Amino acid sequence: GGGGGGGGGGGGDVNSGSGYSVYPGNTNGILLSLPEYEAALRGSGGAVREFVNPKYADAERRCFRRPARLECMMQDIAWLMQPRARADGAASGGGSDNGCEGGRLGVGFTSVPPEWGYFPSKNDRLTAAQLSAKGIPPYSAATAEFAIYNAHASALRALGAEVAPPQPRSFHGVSVPLGPAVIFSPCFAPCMSALARKLGSPQRLSVSRKSALLVTGRHIRIDELRLDGSLEISVADGASLHIRSLVVQNEGWRFEDLSPTVLEDDRCPEVLQMRGYTLRREQARQVAVTTPGHHEMDHGELVLVSRTAVSFCDGAADLTDEAPPQTSSAAPRGDGGRLSFGGALEGQTPPPARAAWCSSALSLQPGAELRVPLVLPVPSLVRYEVQLLDASRSSLGLQPSLVLSLLPSRGEAVLPPTLLDTAAGSPPPGTIHVPGSGIFHLVLQNTSLLREATVSAAVTHRPAEGGPSAEEEEEEKRAEAVERAAELAVLRQQDEALAASEKELSQRLWEVQETRRRQAAMMELVQRDLATLQGRGEGEAAMGPLRTANAP
Repeated sequence: GGGGGGGGGGGGDVNSGSGYSVYPGNTNGILLSLPEYEAALRGSGGAVREFVNPKYADAERRCFRRPARLECMMQDIAWLMQPRARADGAASGGGSDNGCEGGRLGVGFTSVPPEWGYFPSKNDRLTAAQLSAKGIPPYSAATAEFAIYNAHASALRALGAEVAPPQPRSFHGVSVPLGPAVIFSPCFAPCMSALARKLGSPQRLSVSRKSALLVTGRHIRIDELRLDGSLEISVADGASLHIRSLVVQNEGWRFEDLSPTVLEDDRCPEVLQMRGYTLRREQARQVAVTTPGHHEMDHGELVLVSRTAVSFCDGAADLTDEAPPQTSSAAPRGDGGRLSFGGALEGQTPPPARAAWCSSALSLQPGAELRVPLVLPVPSLVRYEVQLLDASRSSLGLQPSLVLSLLPSRGEAVLPPTLLDTAAGSPPPGTIHVPGSGIFHLVLQNTSLLREATVSAAVTHRPAEGGPSAEEEEEEKRAEAVERAAELAVLRQQDEALAASEKELSQRLWEVQETRRRQAAMMELVQRDLATLQGRGEGEAAMGPLRTANAP
């Protein structure tokens, strides 16, 4: 739908006494009663009035800044209803009070707070500055970014948290609401009801205006938080975190204007040019939970409470309270307890006991990860193989840092994050024994900060009991042969390097010996010269008194 524009009745789409349009545009969802909608379609033929909303490049309004197009406005739907159906009360005709045969139909809208509204990024920085000066919403990259921060902060306020309100701030003429930068990842709180479940007592949360709060992770609950600075909370899959009390105070992060010289420089990244500012990360408190299990933080101290994570999505139920899988998903543990794996398998048709996945080439950006889902109906053996491609090797011979883990949808990690050995090239293949059934993810992460990883990968699984099939045995033999051949190639490469070093050392030893021979010859010559000079000096000293006695 388009923005404001002409409505019906000749008066146009004008604001009411509240300052808002009677028929506001930019709505994204429409609810209709089909019988009345059918009658309106018959009367209008489904045709909606069109208009052109051009952007001009000159003051004379003769040249378009960009190509214009025909548009239709959502608010015109109200005017397409029969006259008696209009919400402004200008009904005509008589009859019953329902349906299109008479009476008035309800045509209206639901209004949400402006901070949860419409904030597209569709204007460049200069255009946005001109619109902002006229009091028109700029709809730029800067306003869209701060709208996200403000929307999440407003959600906290709506639940009762003490969050500082934003204050107007201008970045190169574009006015934005600068307040606490709050970001909740969708896995943490995709909606208000989910956010309410994750906050034990919203009244015990306070966030200052200079603060930044980033929360990522599915199973997180916050009871009390006093934030005056920057705080990053991240919880990995298979782990949970309960923050009972935490106070954070630091310098935090600052949004700073970029000078015109920097913005006009071709080397300035476009992401900064379109915003006009940068983020200075001075200080921040980081709470990162990567170990599977349930963790708690009280007065800022983080401890591992249980090896089984807790879900805060629907109350505070233990993840092991979910429905058990169709087959045994528990394995005995040394302390007498039991490990729960994978989660429940639902459905009438069981998943295949054997499956394979492979990719001939894929790229992992720095910090990115690949997640391969595994649905195991019985305890299984999971075999993986990762091959580094040539594109991953830098000119300095540096290799990407790859970390592999096997995580269930609940319970402890089958394979905790493990660094793969890429020092000699591709890491060797491996096999992981999964003692339970359920849903798992094999995660390959590139933990390098600068290097992109280009790899080929393959994953297979088969039941742990019963032994492999003839094809699988042959495949394992071929894989083992490839592994041994790769190991032999590495050893040969190392041997060649040692031979080259030995040759270099032999050449160097010959050079040193030859230099010492020349040095010895030079020392002998110098000693002879020195002896000659010393002998001549002693003779001249003996002749000195005789010359004095015979002098006239």
